[in-house]
Amino acid sequence: MTISLYSSVRIWNANDLECILNYENLLSVDYLKIFSSCFIYYNSNIYFLVSSFSVNEKFNEKIKIYDLKGNKVDEINDSNDNTYYIDCLYSKKFNENYIITGNVECVKSFGFDKKNLYKRYFDSSVKEFKDHLSIIIYINKIIESSLDGYIRIWDFHTAKLLTKIEINKQYLYGICLWNSQYLLIGCSHN
Repeated sequence: MTISLYSSVRIWNANDLECILNYENLLSVDYLKIFSSCFIYYNSNIYFLVSSFSVNEKFNEKIKIYDLKGNKVDEINDSNDNTYYIDCLYSKKFNENYIITGNVECVKSFGFDKKNLYKRYFDSSVKEFKDHLSIIIYINKIIESSLDGYIRIWDFHTAKLLTKIEINKQYLYGICLWNSQYLLIGCSHN
């Protein structure tokens, strides 16, 4: 799946790289930027979710849920933040689907069934908001990178901050986990 800063989502076949679905102008004029999207499998249906950035109001984002025909089926009204990153997690322990978002203020998780806020992952030592740009979910932990130069690792279910690592006062963008051992981070300088 690819996204555009101007409210379109395209879904590609990974085998032959053919664009199989193209959704243009998913958002109203108030939400011109889509930063992230993901799929969720729920009740034998596949949906895709988009996170957006409001151009008119600072914290007025809603997570929008679409079916594979591009019809909006729901939204999560509790989100109320400008969201850069979105992903999903299924917890066998709780038999629940969760949505995880990286936002301006903090990282959040939502229960998909009830469309409600589950946890806020907030570092109280931060004096001003810094954008949380990328997230990995790994064995009930959230690993996130942000523009304040820190990687933070949280317990998913308790929202307790487990570890905080500073990376040379750089902006941290993308993050991925390789071989369950190494974090690869896209930084502003190196």
